[in-house]
Amino acid sequence: MIFWSLTGLTLYLFAQLFFGTYATSRWGVQRVTHLIVAITLGPLMLIALIGSQVQSRTLLRQFR
Repeated sequence: MIFWSLTGLTLYLFAQLFFGTYATSRWGVQRVTHLIVAITLGPLMLIALIGSQVQSRTLLRQFR
């Protein structure tokens, strides 16, 4: 599950980067804001995913 979210995230970031660099000036600002949002939210999502995985494992250990 983590693997698929990671690949989806990297594909999304690459798409944002690609469209951000090759978009016309009219759409450039919107793409740049999307890229900034993707860059800021990406690591946060990753940290949340990893944290939830670690938390579930520690909870499982406690109940055993």
